[in-house]
Amino acid sequence: MFPYLNTADQCAGVVITCVDITERKGSESVMRLLSSIVESSNDAIISFTMEGNIVSWNRSAERVFGYTAEEIIGCPLAVLTPSDKLSEKAELFNKLRRGESIDQYETVLFCKDRQRIDISISASTLSSGAGDFKGVTAIIQDITIRKKALADLQLATEELEEKVESRTAELRTRVEQLAQMASELTQTEQRERKRMPHVLHDQLQQILVAAKMRIESLDPTQPEQWESAINEVVALVDEALANSRSLAVELSPPLLVDGLARALEWLCGSWFKEKIHLNVEVAVDPSIDAQQEDMQTLVFLTVKELLFNVVKHSSAKEAFVELAVHDSGRLRVTVRDGGQGFDPRKLGTVLDTGSGFGLNSLNERLLLLGGSLDILSRPGFGVEAIILAPMKLTH
Repeated sequence: MFPYLNTADQCAGVVITCVDITERKGSESVMRLLSSIVESSNDAIISFTMEGNIVSWNRSAERVFGYTAEEIIGCPLAVLTPSDKLSEKAELFNKLRRGESIDQYETVLFCKDRQRIDISISASTLSSGAGDFKGVTAIIQDITIRKKALADLQLATEELEEKVESRTAELRTRVEQLAQMASELTQTEQRERKRMPHVLHDQLQQILVAAKMRIESLDPTQPEQWESAINEVVALVDEALANSRSLAVELSPPLLVDGLARALEWLCGSWFKEKIHLNVEVAVDPSIDAQQEDMQTLVFLTVKELLFNVVKHSSAKEAFVELAVHDSGRLRVTVRDGGQGFDPRKLGTVLDTGSGFGLNSLNERLLLLGGSLDILSRPGFGVEAIILAPMKLTH
């Protein structure tokens, strides 16, 4: 509004000029709305010149990178860029200068504390109406947690695959072991079947034939010879009974029904001393027994096989067997000798079959039933074998 003056410099009226600012007011409202959206966004939104100087910085950018707007505006983007990413930054700027946009490009930037964070950036250029580029607006998302979650998922997947492969290999090994054990048991059974006729023919049958022939040779007219002949026949029958008892014991130790402790006392204190001439000191707790009957038999056979190996390999005349409770709460049988020992690297060669059941086979069967067999030795210091098995307590 301006006064209208006449030639005498007197106010003769008023000149009023009106300008329509409706569009400008609408633009300012839109700008305020856009600014509010930018400030309230959860993503870091920044803008910078084509030379790379930062000109705007919203609150989420402050949260993500740690810089306030006052600290960072006017600074070059190089403040945020690790040295190993400078060539990558140059390539992205060249793409923007060609008018191309960047969509969710993953890279790494620095925070204020110089920690590297994984980010995803989407950027496009700002241009004037004449088509020249004025700057760049970028939307940046912190994907550090997502990347870590993906890395953890990948690691878990790889670990799961490794476990599956390991379990599959273990299962395959178990199947092979079971097949081998079945083969060994079949072979052992066949060996025993072949041995039975030999034992029956060469021992029991011959003894009984000798007794029969001695009885048939008696002269009824010379009764004075009968006493001597009868004594011979009785001796032959006793020998046959002893052989049959020995054979029965080998097939199934009768004392196992009374518990593992009683069976081990008989095996070490009587059988090995009389039959194999090996003195075995025994220390057993009668309240301890194997949890299952098949485990009881396996432990008994393993101790027997270990003592056969003492005779066969150690040159020792004495051995020691102890039945006790292990720290793990399992049954523990220790078989020890003071013989020549061996190099642990030759364990497979030393532990050959001694009496029909190989220790390797027995160990596999122990493992399948929850037990184990460990053998420790070195040349000149004897052998110590430790059998562990599930235990039950008897009172």
